[in-house]
Amino acid sequence: EYDANGDISYAYVIWDDSTEIEIHYANGERISAQETDPSDVYSWQQIDRTYNASGTEISVTTLYDDGLVQTGTFQAGTLTHRLFGFNRGLLLTDCSLRMP
Repeated sequence: EYDANGDISYAYVIWDDSTEIEIHYANGERISAQETDPSDVYSWQQIDRTYNASGTEISVTTLYDDGLVQTGTFQAGTLTHRLFGFNRGLLLTDCSLRMP
């Protein structure tokens, strides 16, 4: 889909492996993406990504089939923090990783 200015605002793709991705844009720049695995091809159910105004990834959250959730944050495109926990709201462990 495109907005009134002719910039892309939304895209939806089903890949050959049956995974699906929805991408949202603002002013032609990617702001969020959600990838799902409805056929259980991979070990994850869903991956959510957010992007800054220039389209650089700032966060990613992956929900795995076993309920594990992995969250990562980025600065200038580099992974700076990662947290693991369970989707049931109970923190498995704070395996935070601060990278230089």
